[in-house]
Amino acid sequence: MFKIPRLEQALLLVDNSARNFEVIWWSLYDKKVIATAPFGLAVNYREFPNYLLSLKTAINNLNFQVSERFLLPDLADQYFGAITGIHIDLANWMAKSRRVYVLSSDLAARLALTPVDDITWNDIKFPFDAFAISLEQPITTISGKIFDFIIVAKIMVDGQECLVFDLLSPELANLRRRSQEENKLISRLVKRKEYAKALEKINSYQEQEISRMNNTELNTRVLILTELLGNQSIHASLAALFNISKASMMEKRVVPRRSANPEDYPEWDQAANIICGLCLYLAQHSKKLTYSDIAGSTKAIHSGKYDNSAVTSVEDVCSVAYKGVFNPDEHEIIIQASGRTFEMSAHFRRGHWRKVDDGSGNTKIIWIHPTLVRADRLSEGSLPGGLLQKVE
Repeated sequence: MFKIPRLEQALLLVDNSARNFEVIWWSLYDKKVIATAPFGLAVNYREFPNYLLSLKTAINNLNFQVSERFLLPDLADQYFGAITGIHIDLANWMAKSRRVYVLSSDLAARLALTPVDDITWNDIKFPFDAFAISLEQPITTISGKIFDFIIVAKIMVDGQECLVFDLLSPELANLRRRSQEENKLISRLVKRKEYAKALEKINSYQEQEISRMNNTELNTRVLILTELLGNQSIHASLAALFNISKASMMEKRVVPRRSANPEDYPEWDQAANIICGLCLYLAQHSKKLTYSDIAGSTKAIHSGKYDNSAVTSVEDVCSVAYKGVFNPDEHEIIIQASGRTFEMSAHFRRGHWRKVDDGSGNTKIIWIHPTLVRADRLSEGSLPGGLLQKVE
């Protein structure tokens, strides 16, 4: 049974990170820097895969909350940043849908090129309270970051509902599962309170992985209180979350806590367009899509083909393709444009979502697609006139 590589790699990242944090925590506790001995995921990480498997028994559990046995204190965020919450997102995905939408390169590029500046959170209807998106055309940035997988989930944090987005990088494929001998060595050093030696070993393992990576940013994660959303525009809410003065993230970039440079995180422009655009696209075509009636059901789970021993499975995957027709030249230009920062000229019209009256007094949202205008005027190998490229 085939598994979903990026999610399995994210689970490995959780395991490696929890093992590292256990050593760091014991070291700080031994030095009396912190008063509490390790608990939660830091000591129960070995049980976490089986815990995920146990969540398969109740699909679409909207009231799900992660067991306290696998929570982490705020202290963990100081050492691992966005990595800290991946296990929460995985558990919610398991309990609420286990659905992965695989977007064709054409659809992903078109959605990335269609801003959601005028769309509010009230306009967005999520297909599930937790789902994932796999991109054939990755989100790319000028600095070289690449993200090709997104987890979206509504989760509970301190009794409040939050919306979380987690972008995963293909660099996760360079993680390795540590051998039993390596893990036993770390455990022996911790039991003997030889924390410095244990940390030295962990650093050597991490250096081996980093040496195989082009970019060490394996994921980036944002979390928003849903009560703060409502009629607020999507880009405005994300911008406000990171204390950005301008509402448009095309002008000012999202700034997670790890960086004071807003240009470091342009991936959220494309991510917001893709996540919200997909929800609008699914809503528009729900009557025509063969999998639309699966929401909230267990058809895929009880089809007789599902591997109950696998945390993830291709049985969870739905492929979503663009319904339009591309010629080869248009396809190439659209794909190139989706990874760039640009302004549109008369020869290239950026897409947008438009609210219109449906004739009965209600409002519906239609997609005005990104379009090449007079492509016949382009010389061979050239980009549309007015496509301003940002070079750094």
